[in-house]
Amino acid sequence: VRQHWENPSIILQGNYDGLYVLTKTDNNWEQKNKIKGFIHSSKHLEIFDKDIFVSHEYKGVFKIKVDSVLTKAESVALDTIIRGSNSGLVKYREDLLYAYKKGILKYDPKRESFVKDSLLSTVYTVEEYVSGKMEIDNRNNFLWIFTEPNITYVTEGKLGNIPRFETISLSEDMRNGVVGYESVTGLLDENIYLFGSSSGFITINIDKLTKTDFTIGIETIKRIGKSSNSSDSDLLDKYLEYELESDENNLEFSLYAPEFGKFKSPEFQYQLTGYLEEWSNWSKDSRIRFENLPPGEYSFNARARIGGNVSSNTASYSFKIKRPWYVSNFMQFVFVVLAFIATLLVHRFYKNYYAKQQAKLIESNKREMDLAKAENEKEIIRLKNEQLKADYNSKSKELAASTMSIIKKNELLARIKDQLMNTFEERDKILPIINTIEKSLNQNDDWELFKEAFNNADQKFLKKLKKIHPNLSPNDIKLCAYLRLNLSSKEIAPVLNISARSVEIKRYRLRKKLGLVPDDNLAKYILEL
Repeated sequence: VRQHWENPSIILQGNYDGLYVLTKTDNNWEQKNKIKGFIHSSKHLEIFDKDIFVSHEYKGVFKIKVDSVLTKAESVALDTIIRGSNSGLVKYREDLLYAYKKGILKYDPKRESFVKDSLLSTVYTVEEYVSGKMEIDNRNNFLWIFTEPNITYVTEGKLGNIPRFETISLSEDMRNGVVGYESVTGLLDENIYLFGSSSGFITINIDKLTKTDFTIGIETIKRIGKSSNSSDSDLLDKYLEYELESDENNLEFSLYAPEFGKFKSPEFQYQLTGYLEEWSNWSKDSRIRFENLPPGEYSFNARARIGGNVSSNTASYSFKIKRPWYVSNFMQFVFVVLAFIATLLVHRFYKNYYAKQQAKLIESNKREMDLAKAENEKEIIRLKNEQLKADYNSKSKELAASTMSIIKKNELLARIKDQLMNTFEERDKILPIINTIEKSLNQNDDWELFKEAFNNADQKFLKKLKKIHPNLSPNDIKLCAYLRLNLSSKEIAPVLNISARSVEIKRYRLRKKLGLVPDDNLAKYILEL
């Protein structure tokens, strides 16, 4: 609820569904109207320079301009950059402040945006933040800020406008309040303030609050772990520096702060140089444990805080943890020697291994080369065979052509002879011609020509034939050669200048000389020889 900037009889009230206008009539407040054009929850609202600011935890901060009669919103601007749970909005003196987890911001009318206030933001850290709720008391007009370790109130400084901060050591768990609904009320008697909590209220006279210096100390240092038995033998003298064994690397430090009070609850912070260089977060636990510390030199430091006051001293304890036997200088030397020997063995192993692999590779390459060579030789032989086959076919064609030429020549001479003998009655006149023809038919020149061509085409046949059947006559060999050409008896007859019947007789005699039985095929035998 906030009062109108000009008319005290008009107030603005925030609700879950927007803003309402209330007027005072006969000492009673009555609802006049709801401001149209704004329907958002308005838990925190402030009036600043005739503008209405509403803080919404999840949406941001609304800036609303309303008409002069407070009936409708003429414009609504939303800043979504600043938002957060339990945030707060308050007008303090001449400033509009917004508090959330990341700090306290001040509204800049020139920029029309919120800018972080570097002084006020030092009141709490992110870890100490509880609520952005800020209260202004009705007694001294102090600005009250509630944090986890304490309550801080801001007063106007004596020098200029620099604010001054005063803290009350009243932590959040002691206040037992409802987050976001913190309250403070100044009573009439002296500077006594009343703080609300969920179980009642707390009263504090801020004039009687005094800040006293206090110290922190180390109560006990104890070895812990599976081997410890909670006896005094596990306790270390905090005034002596120990050189602990490698298996004594689990320690527990107990701290104390000799400052007593009804609302004073100390918090502790520590660091372990050589292991944890950064200071830990503040904690109420006075027992700090370190487990499985590696070998090395350490210095344990601790300090306490009560409210906003930090202990005047830092408790320290230094100790050392030995390296285990297997990482001693001697063992390191042994390990280096063993590593060197292992390196040599591994080098030799790999050398032998790669030598064997190289030998296998060479052997494999050799086999591949031999195989390739054999394949090449095989290919060469195949090509030679193909060439020989081609030559053989060529020779065979030449032989066949030669044979057919002889056959045709002899057939022609035979027909000429027959025609002459049948045409001329005076044979004495044509007898020289007939004798010449007979001589041509019976001469051996054709056979010698055929034999030479046959040897070129099938040079092994005649040798093999003579070797297997040495009793064959020259005429038998001629007949075998013609049969090798797969010539029929009718085709052989003109070549030999005999009748086909005579060829059959010669074939019959040849079968006997070759030792063939009646079922054997003479031509097939000659071809397969």
